[in-house]
Amino acid sequence: MRISNLSLEWFRGSAERISLETRQKSVVIYGNNGSGKSTFVDAIEYCLEEGRVDHLCNEYSGTKQEKALINTKKPADKKAIIKLTFSNSYVQYQIADNGSAQKDDEKNLRVEEWDTHRIVLRHNNLSNFINSTKTEKYNTLLPLLGLEFLEIAAENIKGISKIIEKNFNNSSTTQKINLVEDEWRKIFGDKDDQGILDDIINLIKNYGYPDYTATNLLEAAQKLNDDLEAKLENSNNSIKEHSAFIAAYQTSNLQTVDDYKKIDFSVLGNLGSFIEDRLSILQSSSTYAQKISGLEQIECPSCGKEIPTEEYKNQVGKEIKRLELALSILNQKRKILSTLAKNLENLIKEISAPILSDWLNAPSQENIKAIIATIKNYNLEELQKEITEEQLAYLENNLKIVYNVLKKKAEDAPPQAAKLSADIHIAKIALSRIELNKLVAIKNNYVDTHNFLIAVEQEIRNHIKNLTNDRISAISSDIQKYWELLHPNKPIKEIKLYIPPENIKGIDIALEFYGKKQDSPRLTLSEGHRNSLALCIFLALANQGKEADKPIVLDDVVISFDRDHRSQIHKLLQEEFSDRQVLIFTHDREWYTELRTLLQGGNWEFKYLMPWQSPEQGITWSQTGSLIAEAKEYLNTNPEIAINRARSHMDIFMPIVAEKIYLEMPFLKGEKNDMRTASPFLDKIISKSTSYQIRQGDKYEPLGAVKPEWEDTRNLLVAWANRGSHGKPVTKEEAEEFILSCETTIQLFYCGSCKKPIWEAIKKNK
Repeated sequence: MRISNLSLEWFRGSAERISLETRQKSVVIYGNNGSGKSTFVDAIEYCLEEGRVDHLCNEYSGTKQEKALINTKKPADKKAIIKLTFSNSYVQYQIADNGSAQKDDEKNLRVEEWDTHRIVLRHNNLSNFINSTKTEKYNTLLPLLGLEFLEIAAENIKGISKIIEKNFNNSSTTQKINLVEDEWRKIFGDKDDQGILDDIINLIKNYGYPDYTATNLLEAAQKLNDDLEAKLENSNNSIKEHSAFIAAYQTSNLQTVDDYKKIDFSVLGNLGSFIEDRLSILQSSSTYAQKISGLEQIECPSCGKEIPTEEYKNQVGKEIKRLELALSILNQKRKILSTLAKNLENLIKEISAPILSDWLNAPSQENIKAIIATIKNYNLEELQKEITEEQLAYLENNLKIVYNVLKKKAEDAPPQAAKLSADIHIAKIALSRIELNKLVAIKNNYVDTHNFLIAVEQEIRNHIKNLTNDRISAISSDIQKYWELLHPNKPIKEIKLYIPPENIKGIDIALEFYGKKQDSPRLTLSEGHRNSLALCIFLALANQGKEADKPIVLDDVVISFDRDHRSQIHKLLQEEFSDRQVLIFTHDREWYTELRTLLQGGNWEFKYLMPWQSPEQGITWSQTGSLIAEAKEYLNTNPEIAINRARSHMDIFMPIVAEKIYLEMPFLKGEKNDMRTASPFLDKIISKSTSYQIRQGDKYEPLGAVKPEWEDTRNLLVAWANRGSHGKPVTKEEAEEFILSCETTIQLFYCGSCKKPIWEAIKKNK
């Protein structure tokens, strides 16, 4: 699958239609900074990501990136258009002013299903990746390994399990279980079911059933409750009324309000409802910390910085203790508020019993009635979670009034009413075991579901780990091979990706540096080596899976490479990616010239962007596309620039020629070898011109006939090019003659018929 053409209109830096024609070949595109190279890369990413360019996502770009994607001077009657054409199909986007896009996908190509991370590599991706933490590398590589969907599944399951755990811990079910268990312990203490059954049977016997026996606690509690309710119903109104007062009094105690006021909420600080989440994270970090051994420094999972191992362990331990204390305070608060809400609910129910209606509506109880009416207006469900200062103050002041009145009524009750009320309360608490069993069953369902999800998540993570190990093992050999092509004779071996032994989500890069095993390239490799290693990793990943037949787009990836680090990239591309379409964008003029010289043959195109002038003009191509051609464009306006561009081309071109034709040059100390300009190479070639032969038909003749052309170029380099390079005036005629001389010299190194460089033949016949 190769790109034939990419045409843009009013997208980013483009104005009227600009087309990148590839003829389905690989292409090298040169342009200085700001000329519009990345506009083409952005357009490809826009199509692959179905309307999104990642590096443009920010608060200023608009909801659909319309402020970043559309040329600021686009005429009102125009639309921003991207058309990505392949051999017999295309994808086109027309982008409206608000960023919405109309897509035309001929033959349903669905390029948005391609893996952008394996196709597009930008310069910042290299250093960002190689210098990132293990976790960041993991997150970056997982999509490239084709495992992102599993990670998403694991994270979703983990999220669901946390929601279930958090919701259950904060749910009314948990609070109800706590309340029922508290009431149960108040009445029955630590007695087991048999001991409680014996107490219930004795009560039933005391109420007129001396021969009663039972083996089922709930059955006995139900009989006791039914019998006592019937006895109360058949009692006189005085007994009923006093029993109601006792029941209301039991729910009006002030203990919960007092307990709430004693809580030290300063421990909570501003942690709020995130305590459980933070504690869970810290507990995982603690588990990680305990597994660390033998390391003085570790990479902090939070910030990625190197910190002392003991400092990390101590800090995690202190934070866990602080959060555990805060969580205990929070749970205490929840329990007290749940009890308070339940008591208020029961108070309203008991004091509103029909038997107490006349009493409550009496003029003497107007204050009590008003207090009850106010409490009725409270949202008791919300009060279980939070109570306001105003509510707390009101209850503290007014529950005392209700409590004292009901206490007096309860104390005035006859013994018969007090005994009957107490025994009914015992029966109801015993019966609460039915509700408790239901609540516990709900709790067990929560726990079972939570445990099941944890097990599923762990199973997926184990699967991810196994697949990751398999896939990174498969590409590690490619990484090593690509590295050796880029850096021949460098004693850096055993380069491989690996999953660290700690039980965390992470991937790092190991290598052997001069015989010493290293757990990370950041320990010893220079920035240039680290970035070229990242390039090897990307290219190895790009050559895997379903994207292995798709184009590769490299956007200024050698921005931090010096000449040594980039000099072998052409060899890597030719030997390992000759069957792939590669689009290289660069602002490095010297590298562009090298690639133009070295990547010969019918598989490559070379294009040259002119400097960007204005939004109205947009991106423009140079019509000729080389430094020599660019030099000609300055002849009329600035001859000094023209002659310097031509000289730059010769300074780049001649060392390449010398290397390819095995020209023997004297060794110079230090950087002087690499700092040679074109002149010494021409001098050497001129001196050896009689050693070379040129084919004339079926015969070879000495090459000395071209010696005058070489000498002419060498002389003009000294006379005029040096002059122009040092700020001296140069005429248009001088610059024009020098450029023509350079072109003549250059052409002598190419076959007159097939146009291939002469070293192609040397390679075959040396």
